[in-house]
Amino acid sequence: MKQTIILTLVLLSVSLSFAVTVAEIRENYSNYENKTVTIEGVITCPGGAFSNATFYIQDSTGGVLCYKSGGNFSDQALGDRGSVTGVVTKYNEEIEISDASYTKSGSGNPPNPKSFTTGNANTSAAEGWLLRISGTVQDANPDKFKFNLNDGSGEVQVYLEKGVNINWDIVKNGAKLTVIGIGSTYKTTHEVKPRYSTDVTEGTGVRKVTWGEIKRLYKND
Repeated sequence: MKQTIILTLVLLSVSLSFAVTVAEIRENYSNYENKTVTIEGVITCPGGAFSNATFYIQDSTGGVLCYKSGGNFSDQALGDRGSVTGVVTKYNEEIEISDASYTKSGSGNPPNPKSFTTGNANTSAAEGWLLRISGTVQDANPDKFKFNLNDGSGEVQVYLEKGVNINWDIVKNGAKLTVIGIGSTYKTTHEVKPRYSTDVTEGTGVRKVTWGEIKRLYKND
């Protein structure tokens, strides 16, 4: 009888998970490390974008990498809503939910990318977020699938995962680009990882207005 009770308690402790926000994990990592947690959110980078075994989920407080060895999350779609359960850990210094299991609860649109300066994107505050940056290209290196972007606040590395193809013809030193992607960490480097070819576009999202257009606006008023 005692052995049965002990075994039951052990099984309950193993299966126990905590429903938490991404921010709670990031702000109290040491308390959650190696603990099983559950996060509810929306898929901002579905399985198959970077690899079948990984995806990113985001709630109102932030986003986080999710991974399962041998997993296949390629049936996910951008904007899917659901929950992920797994163990809080780090891989190459990026916080992740490992041994992840995902349950879909609905479909929808992904959140709008959060705007960051390039300097702030080069910090841990950007990790996990679906974000947008704009700036001038520096140190373009297509052979190593990376370039830097700088809006004057400091540069950040943009890194292309294997299989993510972009138009490298527009990635020239001195060019103005806007990049949407996932804030990530690789060892000591903070970086932004585009998910699709359409995540890297020419221009900074700010259009110059001619004096003629301004006069017409006032005339119409």
